[in-house]
Amino acid sequence: MNKLLFLTAICCICMMYACGSTKKTSKSKNLKKYNQAYLYTETSKVPHIHLKVHHVSKDSADIYLGFPVDKLKLDSSKNAQLKVTYELYKDLNGKSILYSLVAQFEVNKAQQLSDFATLKNRIAVKDGQDYLLKIIVLDGVALKNYYLEGLVKKNSAFNEQSFLVTNAYNNQVLFDSYEKKNSRIRVQYRNESEPTLQVKYYPPFRELALPTFKTERKRPYIYEMDSTFNTTDGIFTINQLGTYTVQIKEARGTGLVLVSVDNRFPKLADAKDLVEALRYITKSEEFEKMIWADDSKAAVDSFWLDRAGSFDRGKVLVKEFYGRVQRANQFFTTYKEGWKTDRGVVFVIYGEPDVVYKTATSEQWIYEASTSQQRISFTFKQGIHPFYESEPQLIRHPSYEDSWHQSVYEWRKGLIRKTSR
Repeated sequence: MNKLLFLTAICCICMMYACGSTKKTSKSKNLKKYNQAYLYTETSKVPHIHLKVHHVSKDSADIYLGFPVDKLKLDSSKNAQLKVTYELYKDLNGKSILYSLVAQFEVNKAQQLSDFATLKNRIAVKDGQDYLLKIIVLDGVALKNYYLEGLVKKNSAFNEQSFLVTNAYNNQVLFDSYEKKNSRIRVQYRNESEPTLQVKYYPPFRELALPTFKTERKRPYIYEMDSTFNTTDGIFTINQLGTYTVQIKEARGTGLVLVSVDNRFPKLADAKDLVEALRYITKSEEFEKMIWADDSKAAVDSFWLDRAGSFDRGKVLVKEFYGRVQRANQFFTTYKEGWKTDRGVVFVIYGEPDVVYKTATSEQWIYEASTSQQRISFTFKQGIHPFYESEPQLIRHPSYEDSWHQSVYEWRKGLIRKTSR
């Protein structure tokens, strides 16, 4: 799916200082636990709302919501009416609320030049700790509520939320952690004008996530920087495939992380990539043979034809497998392509989860029992990573081994545990 452009479409904003309650209360209703599996289903009718936090100063932050225009219901005047409730909590369990505010937005769908409307509001939040932000979006025409949570990470002045990435030509906010090669972007640090930013470039990472049952520590991956440069206006072109980091010069931490991808991304770009994605369902000797084959495309075709037994069945397997790789790239790309991450590998091997319980710091995926597998649950929690601060990491366990091997066996026998919804 091509990168979607985002157009600010705010006709009416009730800023925090003009409306909403800022009174502290000791108790606030908790958002109910509900299934968010639609987040990873392209055909879902439930809108996937994108959230971006940008710290503009030591005591405030801008909250950007990217709302898919095609999901909006219109009134008789061809407008969509959205009411957004923000609740800020000083504890990450969502029990001690600091304040809440309500903002009204009116979006004219006919005036949109892109597929997303960007809604913006400013909240008061001080440096020094992390906060939990709960958001309720009411579609006033459809009379439906949508919920999301996120962290407001004010524990450091140099983490990724202190940086805002926009298109250098039209100033549209970029929500994804990846951008097409040769795109020209602008990176803004807080509300400061022309600070010295240090940009580092790393070649594409080949690091793969471990299988779900492998609990031993893997050898640390070596991140070798290729080049670096400075910018004072924050504007530069990401002209090489790989990973860029942006940080205030001489500051500690990774700061902003952005992956530069091929124009075909989230699809795989070439035959070598098609081979690489097979690593989890191939034996070592099979994989090495395909990697070094003179004709990688022919090697991939031969692999799938052997699994399927027929050309038509092979087309079904290829579409499902690489469709999962594509969606994993779309949903889970962080500092590397999404299919190489913990969530990505589970998604590719097992498919779309039946149930997703998501909070600001964790996710639980549930796959219901099938004819060949028992019910299984995976938990991902944000952990400390040397390159990316918010990387969700799988809680691995030896008990997953039988399920993993069964799922790989099914792929190798030309079977699909479950197809995409």
